[in-house]
Amino acid sequence: MAIPPIRSHGDSGHLQDHNNITSTLDTHDGYLNQGVRTTDIPTFGGIKFGQVQYTSAIVNISNNLSTTIDSFSASAYRSAEYHVQLSQGSKYATAKVTVLHDNTNAGVSEYGKVEMGGNIPYVLSADVSGPNILFSCIISDGDVTPSTIKFFRTIINL
Repeated sequence: MAIPPIRSHGDSGHLQDHNNITSTLDTHDGYLNQGVRTTDIPTFGGIKFGQVQYTSAIVNISNNLSTTIDSFSASAYRSAEYHVQLSQGSKYATAKVTVLHDNTNAGVSEYGKVEMGGNIPYVLSADVSGPNILFSCIISDGDVTPSTIKFFRTIINL
């Protein structure tokens, strides 16, 4: 399905229809009168709004090994919030996690945890490593079923 034209106030101040979104974004004065509409769900690697950035990812975890699932710059961001979802076969868990650092130490708080299908014995942690904050997960059980963690992260500038 074709994307309808974007209507904007161009350099002349008059409403203009733009049929090519690439040239519109390159030459546009920054004011859009109408949003882009499509029947497809747009996919983004991350989105930044002012002082906040949103990102998501999927990471496979090896059981009984600490796995870094995300990292962010300690000099650019002070805190992060994660919505995590773990799966291990037919066992599932979800929780909200906040991370805060002071350039020397990092703290983690987990809340809103819900589990279904059995217990996944996991620990989420954060550490300061050079210029970055590392967010890690370890699943400590003898189950050899592959584990996956999906997360949605919100980070806030210093």
